[in-house]
Amino acid sequence: MARIQLNSALKAIQGGIDNWIYRLRGGRVIIGPRVAPADPQSAAQVQARNRFKLAAAYARSTTPDAVYEQAARENGWTPFIVMMADYLRPPEVDLINLSGYHGAIGDPITVGARDDVSVTAVNVAIRNADLSVLEEGAATLVNGMWVYTATTARTSGQTVSIAATAVDRPGHTGTLSETWTMP
Repeated sequence: MARIQLNSALKAIQGGIDNWIYRLRGGRVIIGPRVAPADPQSAAQVQARNRFKLAAAYARSTTPDAVYEQAARENGWTPFIVMMADYLRPPEVDLINLSGYHGAIGDPITVGARDDVSVTAVNVAIRNADLSVLEEGAATLVNGMWVYTATTARTSGQTVSIAATAVDRPGHTGTLSETWTMP
């Protein structure tokens, strides 16, 4: 969309004129063409529209706090748009660092997780080969990384699956799993 600068003759503009839409975002006026809906809508379009409806409902039902206000200021958006975007994008777990984990009680498992606004929690689960849970719990945020401390010992040669699940402000999750064999 194009951006326009208003002058003293025209102090404000918002809405639509002819086939153009004018929006005020972050103190700037943005102009773009009016888009006519396509008929009939595909299943993917209906699904996308429903996701946006849910995102808008989340943004309307949530009071913007300091985190959303700060993200809005940084991006030149409104808190409503930041909350919608946060709803639409789940968190991601990028890394499970097992270099400090040797299967002993107290060994750390470090997790790298990110979200467009913030990750509120990371949970780690260690499962046996048959996927039964051996231990699980919350990781703690330490210097930008999430650290889980093992509470049970593993036996030599045992293969386990370690899964880290990140949670964002709307409650969506993202998971990454690693398979590890005790030396």
